[in-house]
Amino acid sequence: MPQNRYHHGSLRVALIDATRRLLLDRDPESLSLRQAAREVGVSANAPYRHFEDKDALLAAVAAEGFRALTERFRGTSSDNGGKRRLEAIGEAYCEFATKEPGLVRVMFGPRLRAVARHPGLDEAEREAFAELVQAAEESGAATTPEEGIRTAVGLWSVIHGFATLRADGAFGFLDPWMLPAPADLVRYFRRGST
Repeated sequence: MPQNRYHHGSLRVALIDATRRLLLDRDPESLSLRQAAREVGVSANAPYRHFEDKDALLAAVAAEGFRALTERFRGTSSDNGGKRRLEAIGEAYCEFATKEPGLVRVMFGPRLRAVARHPGLDEAEREAFAELVQAAEESGAATTPEEGIRTAVGLWSVIHGFATLRADGAFGFLDPWMLPAPADLVRYFRRGST
């Protein structure tokens, strides 16, 4: 491969985007920096100019995933009140996890949690969580900051669990119409937590 192929623009961004595409049909564990380089059309050594190893690339991809999720959360409307926004966030999360299950596995995978050298990942995750806390407070589900955090943790857990189970085909034995809508899960959670 000619070395001048490296000069195509922002390689860091291109590698993150390529890895995100690769995650659409690959398990995160099977990815390599070499595959990302091949996808972008650069030499196998070029990614090392931006990422020291695979974990660093996956952490950058996970941070981008959290930023995309935050944007989806922010895009939910609170025009119909805070309760409806919480439901819309549940729907947005499930849609995100269904469309990009590999990315969600990277975002929440234990591999990156054990590596404390990715501050951008932690910051991006905190921003997504803050949107959920704000929505919980706006909905009236929480009257104190502590309740907002607990509500956000519980709701994120319920929606994440459902979304990842569904994306992994855990409910394949059921007719699709039998599965609850994400908004229904939010309503069930709210009833159970009050």
